[in-house]
Amino acid sequence: MKKNIPTTISPASKKEFTDMRKKELRLAGQKAAKSNPRPKLSVVIPVYNSKDIVGLTIDETVLCGFKLGIPFEVIAVDDGSSDGSWGVLCKKVRQHESKIVAIKLLRNFGQHSALFCGISFARGEWVLTLDDDMQIHPKEITRLMAKASGEVDLVVGRFEQKRHGLIRRIGSNLVQKINQQIFGKPNGFTVSSFRLIRRDVVDRILQYRTPFPYINGLMLLCSGNRANVTVEHRERVTGSSGYGIKGIASLLMKILFTYSAYPLRVALVLSMICSVASFSVGLYFIILKIIGDIHVEGWTTVVAMIAFFNSLLILMLAMIGEYVLRFFRQVINEPAYHISDVYKHHKN
Repeated sequence: MKKNIPTTISPASKKEFTDMRKKELRLAGQKAAKSNPRPKLSVVIPVYNSKDIVGLTIDETVLCGFKLGIPFEVIAVDDGSSDGSWGVLCKKVRQHESKIVAIKLLRNFGQHSALFCGISFARGEWVLTLDDDMQIHPKEITRLMAKASGEVDLVVGRFEQKRHGLIRRIGSNLVQKINQQIFGKPNGFTVSSFRLIRRDVVDRILQYRTPFPYINGLMLLCSGNRANVTVEHRERVTGSSGYGIKGIASLLMKILFTYSAYPLRVALVLSMICSVASFSVGLYFIILKIIGDIHVEGWTTVVAMIAFFNSLLILMLAMIGEYVLRFFRQVINEPAYHISDVYKHHKN
């Protein structure tokens, strides 16, 4: 049975939104602030093929911003969508005016590149990242903001119960383990895509000019005091997760080959083991030859060993080649993304 997907705010929420919008506009004219003041909060939303739900996500995010009673902005980054999501974003810019900035990337660069782009545009004292699929309701922003203070660098949502599929859950657990080993994630601390990052941490993250950004890793490297806040994780109402087997494998490759030397160390250990094994086998046959107890038999064993060691050699060369390729792309300063269009409200 096809689910009914909500695409607008409920009548009660719409009235509340309209009243708060009018109040906010009245107060705006009374403030003697700077011409372009820094907002308290920037919400960055990466968008990919979610035209059926992203409009509601933005509306509820704006409503939450008004409820918080603080200056805020929403930055939506279209990561090469092909379903008309960009048209929805432009419509929301016209509807909410200066509260929304829509950015369109030239093609699909991946979620973390889209986030890096949005974060670079964010001006807020705090920057929050939110998925476009409503699995985390924007009202949960208030929980993270309640934890924000000068003593905390990073606030991350911890899900009461994950609503991801089996493959995604396995992949997430594996990534958590890798984050702990490579980026020093503390035991008991959980990372997720729902994060609130303080301005100075954001500035440190933006100093990493890498074509392979990984936001979770960078925020761990650039922050000190961290906190988790429990939030609700809802069932997906439309679309499917972009993190299937291929997506998770790609993310793992990015983490391992960009931010660590683990694959090279594994290759080194395997090489040492194989060298010892090869030397031992060679020594064994030399001894047999000396004592005259060697026969023509064993051709299959020799061929099998040659094939095995050649395969291992090719694998190690492929690992080294992956590092060389990524190093080359770093040296030529390849950007993590290309922007095709930026759509925002212009004051008359």
